[in-house]
Amino acid sequence: MLSQDQVHELFQALRHSGKVMHQIFQLELKKVGLTVPQARVLKILYEKGKQSQVELSRELDSSMSSLSGMIDRMERMGLVVRQRDGKDRRIVQIELTQKAQELKSDLPAEGKFFRKYTESMSTEEIINLTHHLKRFTQSLEEGLKKWNKQ
Repeated sequence: MLSQDQVHELFQALRHSGKVMHQIFQLELKKVGLTVPQARVLKILYEKGKQSQVELSRELDSSMSSLSGMIDRMERMGLVVRQRDGKDRRIVQIELTQKAQELKSDLPAEGKFFRKYTESMSTEEIINLTHHLKRFTQSLEEGLKKWNKQ
């Protein structure tokens, strides 16, 4: 059984690694003039194509007002366009522009990007870390389900 100090150390390590990964990713994206949330929007649109603001909001777990401001900025940057749905004018679709399509090759791919930070670890260490993180995440998700049932 883990001591309270060991549990605290685990959470501190997870929090710190997530923070550092986010900072590094921010610096990489800054080279192409994007923020992490903007890159997440682009990634969704690259993978799924045109999306409504509601769909994007759900996918990003973001409020409509936050997303709307971000889409405004991305529109001014020439990366996305808003289009009203032909059948229901209340629905606004977000679509990538040609400029955003051209930017795709300049964006750091997560797998390639983080690979250089795993080079100091053996393949076995990476496989074990991945396995244990997945198990831990599964445990957290089960706990979340219990909370949501209350």
